[in-house]
Amino acid sequence: MNNYALLLLHFQRDICEKGGPMAPSDPEKLDRIAQSMIRAAALAVDVRNAQQPVLHCAFGREKDGFFYSQAPLFDWIQKQGAVIRGTHGHGFCDVVTPQTQDIVFHGKGINAFSGTDLQGIISSRGITNLILSGFAAQWTVESTGRDAADRGYRVIVASDCCESGDAENKVGALSRLSDLGEVLTSPQIREIL
Repeated sequence: MNNYALLLLHFQRDICEKGGPMAPSDPEKLDRIAQSMIRAAALAVDVRNAQQPVLHCAFGREKDGFFYSQAPLFDWIQKQGAVIRGTHGHGFCDVVTPQTQDIVFHGKGINAFSGTDLQGIISSRGITNLILSGFAAQWTVESTGRDAADRGYRVIVASDCCESGDAENKVGALSRLSDLGEVLTSPQIREIL
């Protein structure tokens, strides 16, 4: 496969790490998230070695800023004081720290295309295939996958590199995304890189 990019979506401290205001408190759920990030980081190494881009999307807002949406979810996030740009919690989790050659972009919405330059980033590089990973599968991964499919991209979801706070949400998201693209494990993806 040529002309692809790996997207790591919202693997941020406030969202994915113990004590993060948006992170699950259940240790089992936190472990599932950590394992998905470890697998995403390993896949990123393979993508970089193939001289293809790795993109990291950070979700958040300015300290006194607002999100694009007025949905109750965003009100809740704002009340938590979470994902404020420039704070430690807005940063990426250590295991998926962007490398020098990686591309980092920021958004205020769940969908990685919303309010970002993602379209320009991938178009300028001739990318036609997007491999998605991230937290949470039913939010950022699904909405980004739907939008990418609408824009004509081949969507590949790295199923073991995505997670949700609730396992049934992940299963549902992956099922819905299978109608719009391919849902593969990271070892299956490595076979087609």
